[in-house]
Amino acid sequence: MRILFLTSPSEDYLPDSLLHGLKMLFGDEVVDFPKCEILYRGCQETVISQVRGRGFTLYSGLLEDLPVNRFRILERVREGGFDLVIFGSIWRQYGWL
Repeated sequence: MRILFLTSPSEDYLPDSLLHGLKMLFGDEVVDFPKCEILYRGCQETVISQVRGRGFTLYSGLLEDLPVNRFRILERVREGGFDLVIFGSIWRQYGWL
């Protein structure tokens, strides 16, 4: 199942925890766009240190940074390239709707 998960540039615990769970279940079949850098092991320490409580356990680099194709997202949606599209926060991604 190909899933597109639309994220926001700032941390948001509810959608970010949902994205984390989907990535754990479906791996590279989940495309987070734009990439939610703070969830991945390669995230810079300076970014994590700016989040309240250092993100507790959610933002501690729990996800492996698997290669995911994030190119031509809009065209791939129009072509039916995803089985499911999830808006992490509809008011933050309203323009995509």
